[in-house]
Amino acid sequence: MEKPADTSGDILHSLQDTPYACSSVEELCGGSGNATYRGKLSKSLHDGADTVIIKHCEETCPKVPHLALSTNRCITEREILTAIQESPAGRVSHKDVVVKCPRIHHYIPHEKTLILEDFPHDSTLHDWLSNTDADRDATTLAALGEALGTWLMRFHVWSESAAGSLSGAVLANTNSTGKDLNRTKLQAVKRQCDDKKVRDYAADLLSSAPKPGDVVVHGEFSTRNILIQSSLNNPDRPPNCSLAIIGWETACYDLFTRDVASMIAGLYMQKHFSGSESAMTVLQAFVANYPALSEEEAYRTVAQVGENLFHWGAYAPETHTEEQVQTIVEYGKALIIMGMEEDREGVLGTFLRCLLEPAARLDV
Repeated sequence: MEKPADTSGDILHSLQDTPYACSSVEELCGGSGNATYRGKLSKSLHDGADTVIIKHCEETCPKVPHLALSTNRCITEREILTAIQESPAGRVSHKDVVVKCPRIHHYIPHEKTLILEDFPHDSTLHDWLSNTDADRDATTLAALGEALGTWLMRFHVWSESAAGSLSGAVLANTNSTGKDLNRTKLQAVKRQCDDKKVRDYAADLLSSAPKPGDVVVHGEFSTRNILIQSSLNNPDRPPNCSLAIIGWETACYDLFTRDVASMIAGLYMQKHFSGSESAMTVLQAFVANYPALSEEEAYRTVAQVGENLFHWGAYAPETHTEEQVQTIVEYGKALIIMGMEEDREGVLGTFLRCLLEPAARLDV
């Protein structure tokens, strides 16, 4: 297989004549199809920042060498992050929580390389919530969930109105990266479930073309794509949290419930695999602060949450048990059937009752 062109030396060379010249770079984990680095700037930026994130879009994935990846995702990420800065979703403040998106500093089109704002952070929100040894304040956890619900609502409202101006890049990404991602998800369902109804419904859910009513969605909206910086453990500073929404290369056209379901499923899996009650507190507050869904939207979300549970591998720690896997897969199957059949009584018997009965949001 051909070796990727961008080594750390290539990165340093490509930036040497820009304001983002770096004295060194450190390779990071940036997804299966990206070579991602943190660059130490030779000269600090006007805002005092002395590091940037360098994200190079690869056409192949080392884990799946036979899979060709479209570089449309780099263009899509650039266009969305550029447009979102001036939108109501560019920065959202809620109580002591600020939710932001990284700025694009620079773009090298022939190399498909983005230079992005670097956020000082403690960890991903996923890792932060999975640390069950830490003492997490319920009020702060609720504020985090509320802030994410508010941010997602503002993003979806904006993305619906901005869909036209972003249509070229997002449609291309929907037909390339979006299809690749959905194909992988469908294979996960088929591999773990032999129920024809579930498999057929998942195929319909994951194979539909863009249609009226679709908005621009993040595509992989989960705690794994959110960075958190918190001062909660610093007694010399007032308590506050800053969240950064990253991982925009999967943005595509879809129904807005895709993002809602992705976040809910991820938080629930953190509870299931890591015993994180903190994740459930965030989940409750997230649902409570996102606009109430119609019954049709709620049932679709239930089914989409179920479909997401088949992708447990990204959330399960190495210490997970086979019993945990079997339980989450069976629950995913059950939720798909409940959503597909609009089984109200069934849904009301699950943690997703809050989607059908707003009053239940107080008792997740």
